[in-house]
Amino acid sequence: MAQPATTRNLGRLSEIAQVAVRHGFGYWFDTHRLTDLFPRRGPRVDLDGQPSQRGQHLREMLDELGPTFVKFGQLLSTRPDILPPDIIAELRGLQDDVRPFPFADVEQVIREELGLTLEQLFIEFEERPIAAASIGQVHRATLPNGRRVAVKVQRPGAPRQIEADLALMYQAARIAKERVRALDFIDARLLVDEFARSIRQELDYRAEARNADAFHRNFAGYPHVRVPRVFWTYTRSRVLTLEWLDGIQVADVDPAEWSIEERRDLAYVMTETWMTMIFRHGFFHGDPHPANILVLGRADQIGLVDFGATGKLTDDDMSKLTRLFIDAASENVDALPRRLADLGVRYPKEREEEFLAELRELYYRYYGASLAEIDPMQVIREAFNLIYSMNLQLPTRFLLQRVRGRAAVRTQPRARAIRPTQARVPRTQGIAPARAGRDGDAVPGARLPRGDP
Repeated sequence: MAQPATTRNLGRLSEIAQVAVRHGFGYWFDTHRLTDLFPRRGPRVDLDGQPSQRGQHLREMLDELGPTFVKFGQLLSTRPDILPPDIIAELRGLQDDVRPFPFADVEQVIREELGLTLEQLFIEFEERPIAAASIGQVHRATLPNGRRVAVKVQRPGAPRQIEADLALMYQAARIAKERVRALDFIDARLLVDEFARSIRQELDYRAEARNADAFHRNFAGYPHVRVPRVFWTYTRSRVLTLEWLDGIQVADVDPAEWSIEERRDLAYVMTETWMTMIFRHGFFHGDPHPANILVLGRADQIGLVDFGATGKLTDDDMSKLTRLFIDAASENVDALPRRLADLGVRYPKEREEEFLAELRELYYRYYGASLAEIDPMQVIREAFNLIYSMNLQLPTRFLLQRVRGRAAVRTQPRARAIRPTQARVPRTQGIAPARAGRDGDAVPGARLPRGDP
């Protein structure tokens, strides 16, 4: 007979409380009448004190609590409408990077999922993984027909641990709603719901395989972008087998070894690829950090990997984003609040003039500058400062579809390093989305200008 959930989770709940106390958050139990749940011990972190310290303590606490909380922290790092910029900046430092699990477990999972042994399925299977994360790890292998493949295998016990932690998060959300008045502006239960949907989707590798298939179809005929083929015979809910792409990660590119022309081509292809996803396909890679983008032999061809996190836009979303993009490129700053409102961004009406003034100041600070003159981290910090200071409410469909600040932060500095003088910030005659807007705003088939190095 199963134990009641509260009893079953008591050990983990106690562990979480002790970690919180150790990192200075124990006083919250006093402040918010939670001492009947956990006693307060340990040092105190002043959340109104040094910003860098409070963010650091929160990041370190989540990191110690393990993979589920690391991923939750990564989600929170995309919510400038909830958390102040200094904490957002710290949470972006959370890395889903863990020790590999034993090879014997790899063999067992593959045997359980595919019904055959490694020797029966592959003519070669490298024991050492090429990457390991909280949910799974990737091994290089060779199929009987000689095809080289990447095999992602799920970590044993990952679903069980994640579900246990989600149950505790729901408990915490309920307690927060009942007792923590300072969090009244957040629907904590909805936040956990959104996170649960996202992480549960990542637990079924067949969903990732379907995403990879969709990208493969979308980019068929694009000579500059390759997406690995899915081998469905070797794919199940806990095993994913994809075509192996030979290349180097963008993160490992040394700009000093490349010509200006090569750097320009690579930066151009990366930029155009994501604009194509967003404005033409309405289906985009949600985690475009440099380790998920490969350079395939030449500068103007990239490969995409890791399709667990994706985003989907409706036709209406794409049309509205197109109009926003065109107004921004046309220096029509006064229209931006209305375009943002069309997309679901909410701001206090009594502060509309203040919002427009802040937008103008941010826009003209960078308008017309070259990428060599722009620090992408600083731009994002300033945008997040604006969101937080203006108490903007952002549409969750964009936040949870992984249009993520952390993805931009990871990719843009590398793109800037690859081509420090890539282009000017978009002008009217410069960039136009490769999509026709419903009202004829956009230029069908328009492409990004390569510009001069």
